[in-house]
Amino acid sequence: MIGRVMTKREAAGRVTDDSWSTVQDVPGKIADVQGYALLQLKAIATKMEGKRKVGGLAQSTREAEREVQEWLAILARCFQLQDAFDVLELDRALDAAPEELDACRRGLKADRQERLETISQHTGHLLDRMDAAVGMANAKIFWNRTRSPAVVQSGNHVATGVYDFHALLGIESDPRSWEERQLGSAAEMGSQAIQKTKDMAPYVAAGVGLLGVAGLRKKLQGQGTTEEGSASADR
Repeated sequence: MIGRVMTKREAAGRVTDDSWSTVQDVPGKIADVQGYALLQLKAIATKMEGKRKVGGLAQSTREAEREVQEWLAILARCFQLQDAFDVLELDRALDAAPEELDACRRGLKADRQERLETISQHTGHLLDRMDAAVGMANAKIFWNRTRSPAVVQSGNHVATGVYDFHALLGIESDPRSWEERQLGSAAEMGSQAIQKTKDMAPYVAAGVGLLGVAGLRKKLQGQGTTEEGSASADR
């Protein structure tokens, strides 16, 4: 709808009454979508906060890596549409009440700044939760040689996406990044040995299960043979 009105504006040189009537309620819809996207970012941060084991944390940060990008894209689109609508509103004010143009411009500028601050607060909270998640993963890296580095990697991807998003909207922020905790040589060897044991655990369990089934089958076959022999003796 905004795109159509912008096209008509270019052709007519102004925003007509009919055109304005089709888009004047659009900011409410944009605000609803923006609010929902911000709630989703908050939910992602809360989900990470509730994890106490590195395995669950690795899964949550991996999901966040994909989901955060999607919601940031939606927020960027909302901002783009609102900026386009603001241009239409300024044109409308210029045409209807030129003496109120400066006041309208100040109001739109203040509203834009407020929306930027709201978005910055939500993305900042998300990065704080990611920082805590990486800290927890690094603290437990000795016992989780594979999953802990995965949390760090996902955290860096999310942080890069947020920084690029901030730059797109003109939000000033410092880039965040985290490094995997380095263990000493002896600790590294021990950590890798523990991880190999964990990696082999499912195969060992499966092997033990198969041996158990084979043993049970052999035992049952033995019982069957004994019963046949007893039956023959009775006859």
